[in-house]
Amino acid sequence: MGNGEWEIDETFFSYHEVPYDTDFGLFANVEESTYKELFINLGVRRKFINAFIINLVPLFVVALLLFA
Repeated sequence: MGNGEWEIDETFFSYHEVPYDTDFGLFANVEESTYKELFINLGVRRKFINAFIINLVPLFVVALLLFA
């Protein structure tokens, strides 16, 4: 995911009934309509060492070359 800064910890699905204030062209009663939706859930964790290396080490190298 991205450039190596995040690690997928868990994935799972959930299924919920969601009320909308539209009939989506089905001509149903809007106040009583709920629609079922499938959600994909991701649990991610930040990898601090990789983010540090990817983002800050190039800056240190440039600063070292510039001021050396």
